[in-house]
Amino acid sequence: MNLTHRIFMKYGVYGMNRIWSIMRRFLLIGLLVTILPFFMMPGFDVSAEDYIAPDPPETINLFGDKLHPVYIGTLSNHMHIYTTQESIDNLLAYDHYNQKNWDLYIICVPGTAEGHEDMVASITKKADRWVTWLPAASRTIWGTGAQEFVSDDYRCISYDEEYYNLEGEIIGFQRADGEDEDIRPLREYESAKMITDFINRLYNEHQKEKYSKFIN
Repeated sequence: MNLTHRIFMKYGVYGMNRIWSIMRRFLLIGLLVTILPFFMMPGFDVSAEDYIAPDPPETINLFGDKLHPVYIGTLSNHMHIYTTQESIDNLLAYDHYNQKNWDLYIICVPGTAEGHEDMVASITKKADRWVTWLPAASRTIWGTGAQEFVSDDYRCISYDEEYYNLEGEIIGFQRADGEDEDIRPLREYESAKMITDFINRLYNEHQKEKYSKFIN
């Protein structure tokens, strides 16, 4: 083995190993940069001054189902309340609806900077135990959605809820194992009457339209 060959074997192989080591390091860093954001706390935007609640996205994505937000009204604390057209359609199609008890998917959207910060704080407080984060283009909270229903003068709110960004993507969701719903007297909720009045107006219009085609 001549000198040139020995030098190549010693330093050439070392050089290749060195290059491979550097490549592995860059690949590992790139992999971590890609994966870690999905396991870390999303960087919610809560610093915007003069926060104004944005218009709703055209659709929201509820685990593959495209739902259309419908504005119901605004509470005294400036919280904007939405449901979805699909949820309304399901209720109106129920022949035995008594215009008192309802079951709807309700979305809450803060109307002030303080409300926005409170919503983010509420989500992050329970994140370690309950919340599963999903990859999304934006980490800015638009609103939270949960199934709610009124029955026998009580309002029930599911502990399971979804978190939507401005594009209607789910940023994350809460599944509170072992906890089904929060049940409280109807009088404790300002939004209950507003939602009931809203859905009853639609129901009355639906009933008129439903039978109008049979009347000449």
